Amino acid sequence: AGFINGTRDCTSRGARGATSCYWPHSMNRKRLLWLGHFVPWPPAGGALQRSYHLLRLAAARYDVHLVTLNQIPRLPTPEALNEARSALAPLLRDQEVFTLPFKGSAWEKASLALRAHWLGEAYDVTWLRHSGMLAHVKRLDPSHYDLVHVDTGGLLPYAKQFRGLPIVLNHHNIESQMMERRSAGAGNPLLRLALRSQARRLKSLELDAGKLAVRHMVVSDLDRDRLLRIIPDAAVDVVPNGVDTDYFRPPPGRAPTPRSLVFVGRLSAYTNADAALYLLREIMPLLPEFTLTLVGSDPSDAIRQAASRVGATVTGFLPDVRPAMTEAEIYVCPIRDGGGTRLKILDALSMGKPLVATELAVEGIGLTPGRDYLTAQAPAQFAEAIRRLSADSRLRQVIAESGRNFVKAHFMWDAIGTALHESYDKAVCHQT
Repeated sequence: AGFINGTRDCTSRGARGATSCYWPHSMNRKRLLWLGHFVPWPPAGGALQRSYHLLRLAAARYDVHLVTLNQIPRLPTPEALNEARSALAPLLRDQEVFTLPFKGSAWEKASLALRAHWLGEAYDVTWLRHSGMLAHVKRLDPSHYDLVHVDTGGLLPYAKQFRGLPIVLNHHNIESQMMERRSAGAGNPLLRLALRSQARRLKSLELDAGKLAVRHMVVSDLDRDRLLRIIPDAAVDVVPNGVDTDYFRPPPGRAPTPRSLVFVGRLSAYTNADAALYLLREIMPLLPEFTLTLVGSDPSDAIRQAASRVGATVTGFLPDVRPAMTEAEIYVCPIRDGGGTRLKILDALSMGKPLVATELAVEGIGLTPGRDYLTAQAPAQFAEAIRRLSADSRLRQVIAESGRNFVKAHFMWDAIGTALHESYDKAVCHQT
């Protein structure tokens, strides 16, 4: 169905899974081409949440043309994809979606890794290569756009079609730094060697990005410093992650269950999977009187087995994580690897949850230990901090209120929109 005469005209295209929805260009608004590696709906945490809100904020000032890949594990059915497209349509001038055949199996990951090694390129580039999307992008007329937003470095082969236009690259993390950290912690020598090789290729990709993008967006001052060590002359803007403090808010009159813990995160991501297994195998055996709920999609058999041994609940994906967080007395985040700033932390703080976390888990956010959260590194430290919080209702209240107030002061999305628009404006004007 569609509208005409100045509103919207929607069509579907069967070729290579592409779909589109058009409306005429609005007067006095610049045109933004957004190249994405997933459909940013539903905004259920992590990169999805960041990309959705940045897209929403961009659409307030730009006519946005979304060209993106769909990852089957995120939107596995045509119905889920159509629902996501419909939810995004009010924000967009038009949209094109190309579904990757990749379903996330271990065999597919190994095959892609071998192919990336053979081609001498970063895994992210190999994984995100789609001939239909590349052919479509090559047909686009660059003169129709004022600005190109590239939502991750693995999409640079698509962005190269728009040399001469101002290109802004969004860094969800500094990927080479994350891979270097992961390789340093790998116990298997062959895996460590492979991860180091990927770190070098990701750094090469980031250097290529420095030649193509006129501006770079990062999530924190720490990531800005990391990127500048790789690309010293890059124009880098901090556009933080944020949180919807009206959506994630403590419900009035709801008391949590005593001695209950929760951890939320996509459990197929290696950083979250490592944290979950660390929590289940090393921390929870020290806390037999506590219950734990793990919320997140695609938990592995290892996670489920470890959970069963300590009586923890594994929910899998939940479209709304707020009830599970509301029920818990304490949010625990024992992340030991990764980069960027974690939206799961911001969501938990906004929900008024007292937090126990590693220093790495809150990296780049700016929280003060002892005021906004309790820090722990070793299992015994986690157990001690959790018991301390659980036994002291006043301390829980003080920590929770301080954390929520910090988030409201620094990480509300609409305030972050100012930083986004300033970055775009500088790119369009080629300012440094």
